[in-house]
Amino acid sequence: MTRVVNRSSHISVLGMKAAALIAVAVAGSGCADSIGDIDRTQPGLIAKKNFEGQWFLRETVVDVPETSPASFVGVSGDMEMISWEIQEDHLVGFRAYEQIPGLDNEAASALAKPSSQPVAPGLGDGRDTKLYKGAPVVAYKIQEHVDVQRGYNARTGEQNNIIQENTNDRPWYEREFIRVDWSQNDVLDLMQLSPTFSAFATMSSYVPQNEGGPDAFKMEVDKATGTANYMDFTARYIAEPSVMACIAMLNSRLGDCTGDEIKLRTSILKVDPEAEQE
Repeated sequence: MTRVVNRSSHISVLGMKAAALIAVAVAGSGCADSIGDIDRTQPGLIAKKNFEGQWFLRETVVDVPETSPASFVGVSGDMEMISWEIQEDHLVGFRAYEQIPGLDNEAASALAKPSSQPVAPGLGDGRDTKLYKGAPVVAYKIQEHVDVQRGYNARTGEQNNIIQENTNDRPWYEREFIRVDWSQNDVLDLMQLSPTFSAFATMSSYVPQNEGGPDAFKMEVDKATGTANYMDFTARYIAEPSVMACIAMLNSRLGDCTGDEIKLRTSILKVDPEAEQE
C-alpha cells in the first residue's frame, strides 16, 4: 500500500515549530538577568593627576641581614623636595628648589618661596615650561600610559559592558593613567647604602599594592581633593658583595661575603603649601 504525504502541509508544520522555538528563545533572552559590567583592567594603574604639586621624598633602609656589611636598618638618604614630570618612558622627580640660591640661571631666585620656585621668563623647558626642574633625584620606568574605558564596536561606536584598558585611541600624553615600575631608580646605578662600603644592586623588585603585606605599595588619598597625598613602596635589592666588605668581614671574622637582600623604602609626602609658608 502506498502512503501519500502532503509535502506542503509537512513544510508548514516545520515552519510552525521553528517559529515556536524562536519565540521561546526571544522570551528567554528577554527574561535573563544582566551580568553587569566586566572589569578587565589590571592592578597598578595610577591617575596622572596624583603627581601634581610638590613632594617630600626620602629613602630609608628598613631591612638588612644581620651579617651584612653593606648597610644597617635606619640608614636614610637626604630629605628632598621634588616635582614630578611624566615623560613617555619615565616618571622623573626633579629637585623642586634651587639648591644654591642665585646659582641657576633658569630659576627666578628673587621670587622663590618655601614651596614655590618660579622659572626665569623664557627659560623653561619640557611640556610644562612653568615647572622648575633642578637636578633629577629619582626616575622610575613607566611601563605604559593607559585610558580606562568601555569597549565598543569599532564600526558602529556602540559601547558594551567590558571595562578595559585602551592604549590606542589617544596619544600617550593624553591618556589618563600610568603603570610604573617602582623597583629601580634609574637616576643612580650606585646605591650608597653604607658610609663605608658601596654596593651595586644586581637585581631589584617591589611588592605591588594588590599583593598586600607590609612591603606593598601604599597610597593614601586626600578626601577633600580625591588625589594622593602620601605614597610609599619598598624595593628589594640584591646587593653584590664588595672587595672591601669581604676583607673587613674576613679580618673581623664576623658576617660573610655573600650577596644581601636589602629592603629600601621610599616615602613620598605631598607638600602642603600653606603649612610651608608658615
